[in-house]
Amino acid sequence: MNKQSQKAKFKLKHKIGDVIKGKIIEYKNTNTALIALEEFCFLAKTMPNYPQGTLLKFKIIDLEPQIVLQPIDPHRIEIIV
Repeated sequence: MNKQSQKAKFKLKHKIGDVIKGKIIEYKNTNTALIALEEFCFLAKTMPNYPQGTLLKFKIIDLEPQIVLQPIDPHRIEIIV
């Protein structure tokens, strides 16, 4: 599957606010990594640097014009009032 069709399929399957699981596959340089999200793989700008192989949950912040994900820190507790 090419990069554009992966993006299109991802955008059809998900909406803003969804929480998905992902994994840092490998770093291409200090702030770019290959990330696996479900059956999709994307090259992404990353910060902070999580170790290769890290499993994370991401919240979808935006889908247009680019897919924007926010890592959910497993060590932080959010209280919703």
